[in-house]
Amino acid sequence: MAVAKTGVFTIDETIILPTTATRVEAEIDLGAYVDPGDNQALEVTRVDFIFQSENGSNVVNTWLGQSFTGGGSVTAQLVSTNPSALVFADDESLIASGNVCCHASNFTQGIGSDLYPDQFGKPGSGYHLVNQAIWLQAQAYGGYAGANNPVATVRIHCRIVKLATKDWMAIALERSQD
Repeated sequence: MAVAKTGVFTIDETIILPTTATRVEAEIDLGAYVDPGDNQALEVTRVDFIFQSENGSNVVNTWLGQSFTGGGSVTAQLVSTNPSALVFADDESLIASGNVCCHASNFTQGIGSDLYPDQFGKPGSGYHLVNQAIWLQAQAYGGYAGANNPVATVRIHCRIVKLATKDWMAIALERSQD
């Protein structure tokens, strides 16, 4: 059973996707929040993905569709192990994922989050992290429109919790197998 040591706070990370359809990742350091000696973990309670476009000069455009000629999509994932590619939904390291699809010529857009933290666990429980880092990764698909780059931001709602020693060890052993 986790005992909260803090209230819920947020951690944000943003990545700008280049004008090529390659996967981009950013490491999010959790060293200040996780303490093995005190069985301290980070409990993720909610994850929000925000998709935007920027014009190449760090100026936010109002609509993601400006990044694409015709149609395009962006997929983002938050994972607990260092990825080499986007992961499938059954991967234990997947904390949350989201995507957005848009069509530039008729101004339509659809957005969805595929998985929220620990939906398959006990109600009120979050995804417990005992590792020192997590990764945001994203990839865009479609024809790029000039210098307008897709942007993926993750907003992680979390709190610091103290776990029982056996629970902390179980999570550490389970995640080391990923």
